[in-house]
Amino acid sequence: MPKIVSYISTKFNSVKNALGIKDTTGNPNFSSVKNSSAIWYTEILSEKKAPVLYMRQNINNVNNIQRLVSTEVLNKLYYDENSPQYDENNYQCVPNSRYRVRYCKKTLIESNGVLLPTNNVSVKNSPYTTIASQYPLNDKESLKHYFNMLFDNDIKTVYVLASNKDIKWDFSKPDSEYDKINSKQKGFKYFREDFYSDNIESRRFKKWDFSRFKIKGKNGKVIENKNGNNEVLGNKRSLDCKVYINKLTKKGCDENKDINFVHIYNWKDHTAIDATKLKNTIDLIGKKLTINPTKENIAVHCLAGLGRTGEFIALMEMMKMIEAGNTKTKSLESILVHLRENRSREVLKRKSQVDELIKFAINHNIPLVNDNIEIK
Repeated sequence: MPKIVSYISTKFNSVKNALGIKDTTGNPNFSSVKNSSAIWYTEILSEKKAPVLYMRQNINNVNNIQRLVSTEVLNKLYYDENSPQYDENNYQCVPNSRYRVRYCKKTLIESNGVLLPTNNVSVKNSPYTTIASQYPLNDKESLKHYFNMLFDNDIKTVYVLASNKDIKWDFSKPDSEYDKINSKQKGFKYFREDFYSDNIESRRFKKWDFSRFKIKGKNGKVIENKNGNNEVLGNKRSLDCKVYINKLTKKGCDENKDINFVHIYNWKDHTAIDATKLKNTIDLIGKKLTINPTKENIAVHCLAGLGRTGEFIALMEMMKMIEAGNTKTKSLESILVHLRENRSREVLKRKSQVDELIKFAINHNIPLVNDNIEIK
């Protein structure tokens, strides 16, 4: 029996080490890791029974991530303003953009010879394109370049993470041509309006409201989704969102392109969102639209395209690893470094957003840092 105990303990510790998790119990026969959806532990049941490794689901949250992950690991994941890892000369500001943020020079995208606050952050050798962007300015010229960029890069789905409140209080002046029903008060949502320019057009022809699907409680009464904050769906909870399908037509091109604009409209700026809810939302959209969200060209933006956009894209990369059955050859650290190198060193400055990604990675046995990647 002692040999079995030793073996199980060794195997469990290897799992903890691979994930970058620290042991806070000090008990060689009992180890636990609490996170948003799992507890791992070992225990000796009796002298006649071998220790058992359990995984118990549905733990909702962690109040203090520092109790879960070592400081050394967190320092590799959190934003560090003074990190020597990122050369400031590799980044630049982009004219006519919403914010004076420095973006990676080598991955910036042009449209009609105009530089956009938009980066190609696709993983090397990936057959699919991933673009991180700012919310486009609300003038005709900026929108023209933005729609051309989507068309030219064959983008299938755009994920808009700016909340309704963000858009309502947008202070960039909309072109008077788009001042429909006082857009300054209501906020201008480019993805739900028809757009016309000298070389490209966008027309909306279909809309889905995923917040209005009926959810029945225990007593049979229909309840609201409440952005996933309901007690009925459990681990299947998803965020409120709407989908607009637009048809893009470009002058000189015979092909028209349909693009899905997914608006997740209740994600507040400068906040994190439960990564499991976000994954469920992506999965739900894929099911309803009969697409595979991880296997198509996408663009993602919030306002500046740094925080919420960073959490979304990092989560999507981990989803791809899980689908491929390959969660050991890449770490969360490598995903974050890639985004900060290829988008902006300011990606995911908020620790709370990184914390959600940490919990998701642990739940799915994805290494947190590069030290624990299996080299093949």
